[in-house]
Amino acid sequence: MEKITSKKPFQSPAFIVGCPRSGTTLLSAVLNRHPDICVTPETNFLYLLSKIPNTNEGFKENWPQALYDIADSMAPTDIWSKPAKQIYDKLNGQPTTGKDAFLVLGQLIANKDNKPLWIEKTPNHVHCLPFIRQLFPKAPIINIIRDGRDVAYSLTKVKFGSIIYFENLLLWLSIIKKTREFEHQDNNTLSIQYENLITNPEETTRQICHFLSVPYFHSMLEPQSSDHALIEKTAKHKSQVGKLIDKNKLATWKQTLSHQLQKTALMISYHELVHYGYALPYNDATLSLNLSKLLLESRHHRELYNEILDAIANGKKSYALSFTETLTENKKIVPPRLWVTDEVPLPNFKLRTSHVQNLLFLLKMLQRLISLKLHGTQVVWVLHPENNPSETWVIRKVSEFLMSKLATNIIVELNDNNKITQTINHYHLNDKKCLFSSKPNFSQQLNKIFA
Repeated sequence: MEKITSKKPFQSPAFIVGCPRSGTTLLSAVLNRHPDICVTPETNFLYLLSKIPNTNEGFKENWPQALYDIADSMAPTDIWSKPAKQIYDKLNGQPTTGKDAFLVLGQLIANKDNKPLWIEKTPNHVHCLPFIRQLFPKAPIINIIRDGRDVAYSLTKVKFGSIIYFENLLLWLSIIKKTREFEHQDNNTLSIQYENLITNPEETTRQICHFLSVPYFHSMLEPQSSDHALIEKTAKHKSQVGKLIDKNKLATWKQTLSHQLQKTALMISYHELVHYGYALPYNDATLSLNLSKLLLESRHHRELYNEILDAIANGKKSYALSFTETLTENKKIVPPRLWVTDEVPLPNFKLRTSHVQNLLFLLKMLQRLISLKLHGTQVVWVLHPENNPSETWVIRKVSEFLMSKLATNIIVELNDNNKITQTINHYHLNDKKCLFSSKPNFSQQLNKIFA
């Protein structure tokens, strides 16, 4: 879609969004050095506002408590300590909409710097882009993208990230797909890449200035003492802000990730890395792969899951993750060549389901499994036996039975070889297609089925 350009400067606010650890703070520092632009510290204001029902009237109905609830959630900075009180005082205590309160907040910050224009920077606002566009139809949005392999590793080093590398990588993937879909439908969003800001800072900054219809100043690339005003007092991970742009921050995954982890990360994020032109150190992926989310995110069974992911990535066949839907997802999907799941498909137990609904659910599951088999999909089921198998729910037993019969291979997590026979009998398993993690040759067998 063609981008909007104007000879007049943008009308505040504009927005900076992106996956956390993608360079939003660096970009904010660069734009904050513009003589006419003030960039706010992270507010999370609109993300929190989007969670309030009937947002436009929510503040009026719950005034001033709704304002205090949101503002008190904002991290303290050098600019504010009591933002709710400042907004309340500025409005003379009069009820207002959430949008108006947000505009007052931004203007209060801009006024402190005596700048006419302001940009709000909150990475988390990437999750409510349609809501932002609804409130501000003409607001420019700048989305910054960084190599997901670097983002995922960086997130393992901060408190708000996960210690599970693949969970962070999955977060990056979901955000990248979300912003790309939004930008495709929006004519006032600009995506830039962190790597371009590092390697070609002037050209990239000029591009952004053109998008915002403001002049470029070379001083925007020179660190200033005011850069630290952008940082929340608790954000020690942003200590590099205010220093010269560091090219050592590029492709850090080459030094920080093991050879094996590099291969697995490439398998999971292949399609998005190709789309944005990031380096691919190994052969192109040719086969589609589906993995259940737990294999990427769960801290339970992590050692086993990592071993499975490594075995897939090390195989002679080259796979790339296509989707993470469940076996009973309603979406129509192209059957992948390989589907690895640890799920036991069950109805939504939060809802009261009748026997007929349960039967329909099982029929749907059976249909999906047969369809995958007919399309030649290798279905690998990861089974975690129950501690008290005799007490399991009837529909779960049926679901497990279907999985045991229609899965191509079954990986059974056991720590005791003496339980193998009991497990085979209870789950009606075919010993010939089972791999038991308790056996000494488990790793060799695992590599063999993904070879």
